Amino acid sequence: MSLSVNNMKMPAGSTLSITELYASDAPQRMGSVVLEVLMSGRNLSNKDVIATLIARLENEKDILTLDTYRQLLEFVIFRTDAPGRLS
Repeated sequence: MSLSVNNMKMPAGSTLSITELYASDAPQRMGSVVLEVLMSGRNLSNKDVIATLIARLENEKDILTLDTYRQLLEFVIFRTDAPGRLS
């Protein structure tokens, strides 16, 4: 079973809530991820955002910040249209 949010299918049991995501510090953290990608000279792509979020997950120690990065990673992955992706 899956959940649909704004025409976006999420797996059942997903921890992501769009309302919760935007009520947290997630928009600021995503902005800093985007800025990091652009400042490094890379093009802004889902692949680079995902790679940056994974790198931050690997280096972060704060539990609440880790949770925010996990939610952002989940959001970006489920919003990415991959060729050949099963629906």
